[in-house]
Amino acid sequence: MVEGNKRGGGAVLGVNLVQRIERPLERTSRPVLSVGPDVEVTTYPMREWQRKYQDSVKALQMAHIISQSCVEHFLGGPVEPSEPFAMAEIPAELMEDVKQIASSKSQQQSAAMDPGVTRQLARSFEIMTPQKVSSLANNLRLKNNVYFAELGVMLGLLANVYMQVGPSQTSANGCMLGDRPLKIYWGYASWNATQLLGEIARRGWGLMISDADLGFATWDQTVGSWDHVVDKSIVVNESEYSQ
Repeated sequence: MVEGNKRGGGAVLGVNLVQRIERPLERTSRPVLSVGPDVEVTTYPMREWQRKYQDSVKALQMAHIISQSCVEHFLGGPVEPSEPFAMAEIPAELMEDVKQIASSKSQQQSAAMDPGVTRQLARSFEIMTPQKVSSLANNLRLKNNVYFAELGVMLGLLANVYMQVGPSQTSANGCMLGDRPLKIYWGYASWNATQLLGEIARRGWGLMISDADLGFATWDQTVGSWDHVVDKSIVVNESEYSQ
């Protein structure tokens, strides 16, 4: 999946949707060809997870925002493999409530919030106004109810959506996201716009239009399935540009 971005010196950022791992890697190394053939850089994704993100994820789990068993890790790509991005599906009715609160210019958080939960989330995340939450969500929305961002930004969004709508909007398992996973992608790939167009012209990449009802309920049968993606991909015809 690719997204317009300016990360990594490129205009387009992409992550691998299917290469799942049990947990962040302890360490990973890759060559730095621009410096020399024998030069490598080593990073430690598990250390970054434990230092920067694990406690924040636990805070969301303790608040019943995400399920204890619904955090999934993936190898997102070779660039910055210790830098995580995340994808989440936030129910449409929750975002509609946030939008209505933002439209009313209200600064009030949900009256149903447990004070202990409120304090814990306030210690872990920046608390935003409803208007800022709504604006941020609009910027991070990929399609339908699916959102993509750097992991820290995504965790903050989920916490603030909950702070606005409160625990009344929970699913059968008692969590705001129900059994929808939080997908975490370690690393990414990036291109500038002309570089990616060139690789597409040389038939290095195919293009695919995502399903109109894109969502996690059918994820593994659609964009989460390599076979499905290959079957639906469109590759440009051979031409002088593909040589």
